[in-house]
Amino acid sequence: MAEFRDVITEVGLIHIPFTGCPFTWHNCSEGSRSLWRRLDRVLVNEIWLAHWPHASYLSALPGTSDHSPLVLGGGSKVFGGIFRFDNFLTDLPGFIDAVRGVWRHQIYGTCMAVELEASMLRQRAKMSWLTQGDQCSKYFFGKINARRSMQRVYQIQNSAGQLISGSEQVAAEFVTFFQSLLGGTRRRRILNLDFVQPYLQHTLTIDEANALLLPITHNEIKAAFFDISEDSAPGRLLKQLNATLLVLLPKVQLPVRVSEFRPIACCNVLYKAITKIIVRRMQQVLHLLIDYSQNAFVPGRYSKLCSYHQICANGVCGLVWTSCESRKEHHNSVEICAAGQAKYPDILGFQEGSLPIKYLGLPLTSSRLKVADCQPLIDRLNGRLAGWNHLNLSLAGRTQLIKSVLNSLHTYWASVFILPKAIVKIIEGKVRSFLWKGSTSSGHAKVAWAQICKTTEEGGLGVRSVLLMNQALMLKQVWRILQEDPRSIWVAWVLRHRLRNQSIWTLNVASLPWFWKKLVKICSLLKDGLVYRVGDGCKFQLWNDIWHPRGPLIRHYPRGPSITGLPSDSLLMTVMHQGQWCWPSSTHFDIQQIIAELPTIGPQQFDTINWKSGQFTTQSVYALLQPPSPRVFGISC
Repeated sequence: MAEFRDVITEVGLIHIPFTGCPFTWHNCSEGSRSLWRRLDRVLVNEIWLAHWPHASYLSALPGTSDHSPLVLGGGSKVFGGIFRFDNFLTDLPGFIDAVRGVWRHQIYGTCMAVELEASMLRQRAKMSWLTQGDQCSKYFFGKINARRSMQRVYQIQNSAGQLISGSEQVAAEFVTFFQSLLGGTRRRRILNLDFVQPYLQHTLTIDEANALLLPITHNEIKAAFFDISEDSAPGRLLKQLNATLLVLLPKVQLPVRVSEFRPIACCNVLYKAITKIIVRRMQQVLHLLIDYSQNAFVPGRYSKLCSYHQICANGVCGLVWTSCESRKEHHNSVEICAAGQAKYPDILGFQEGSLPIKYLGLPLTSSRLKVADCQPLIDRLNGRLAGWNHLNLSLAGRTQLIKSVLNSLHTYWASVFILPKAIVKIIEGKVRSFLWKGSTSSGHAKVAWAQICKTTEEGGLGVRSVLLMNQALMLKQVWRILQEDPRSIWVAWVLRHRLRNQSIWTLNVASLPWFWKKLVKICSLLKDGLVYRVGDGCKFQLWNDIWHPRGPLIRHYPRGPSITGLPSDSLLMTVMHQGQWCWPSSTHFDIQQIIAELPTIGPQQFDTINWKSGQFTTQSVYALLQPPSPRVFGISC
């Protein structure tokens, strides 16, 4: 299939939508020997799609042949689209004056420049990642046609199982279904919530409740409207207040019934503003009402997934709770996967699952991450590359796509896992091939990849290294551990169950899982960016932390605890008194060396770990990991 996808990409073909049977070939056998495959497809190029943009085909069941007949159709009536405001209008001469003078007056445009056309095409193609660079008008028009073709519903099955075709009939079936689902009168009942009072950790005080009910100010309204994205704002208010637009997202890969679409209400600009005002007010008290163990919808709280053994759910570590509705059509929608020989499923009465499973779009496993576990990431990368018509993009356009799209595809995975070296090599190989060859089979790398990953000031293209970005994102988790981030339940679990009052700098890796061995190994890369400032000595460990210029003292002076009589887990405060160093008297050469290089005790009250370049960010860690190179003459920041 990989070679087949490469051929389709190289010749610039596009799949058009289809309905009916998802498989097109049958081996004419029954029982366990029955085999279905999808071998036949309808592929077109951009020119064909431009002439027949509404085309689709029906995949019927096989008859006398073992292959399904594919019936091509199209040209049906298409309903008019919704009102959209094109961003390029704001760049026309006299736009502001015309809008300010007569809001409803028709505005006649003038000759638009190339930049205005590209602005409109980017918005229609929903491709915000090409903000600068090539005009690529042909490329944008191709993406628009392909996007519109794939988003149309040509046939649907009603509740009686009958197949309905035709734009008007299909639209009527959707309207009927959602009127029944969302419309009509509903029974209202008053809920008595007194029974939950004993279980609430916090209830709003009078002042907190009154703050939510204050009159809406002009500044709140302005902030809400200005927070709406320029490309998504609908522009004009709907005449009906109680009205919205429904966008249908497929729940399955090939939906055939209306119930297999998920409705998303696209509220008009008025409701967007109201929602943003309410959300901003609720954010002031939301962290007080939602339990600390819940991470969703609370800014600043994090959840971290590194391996199966690092998951804690409902207070029980080593258990995974996951929905199985997409795999099994029964009411048992909860599985428990326990590591080892634990009998939690039997005790709690849930069905037992098995690892690996998919959790939040990532593979959840109790062992080290394998190459096969990362196949969804590679498939997603291949899907992106196959969906682009590279022949319409110059080298500058492909560079922009790599920096804004391909570099971000693996970021989610890289922030959770230490990616296998083989996966890093595959990703960079595909990106490198796309940069130099596009969709052609000719071309070769003209510059070393390490040079490409340098900044533009250093003569590179600013493409991020997959390996360094993975290390930077992992070191961000180390930073959170060092800071003892109170907002993260994962950090609290690591401090309590993994470190157990030990320092991450001297952690014994022999008994640690694979992930932690790798994480502790790359911790040394972070040292050059850290600044330990000694305060009261209540946080830093005397022998194990890197507060001293020589690093962890236990590494250089393993006999130090026995010489001084200070245990290996002593805090720094044991050798401090009233803001001054107070080490035990000793003539031993090792202790004299330690005392000679003691840092200054700072005026701050507590021990702190700071970032040398100022604010800690992933970008600053990436810059630390990438060795600097001389700047290219003639290029300035």
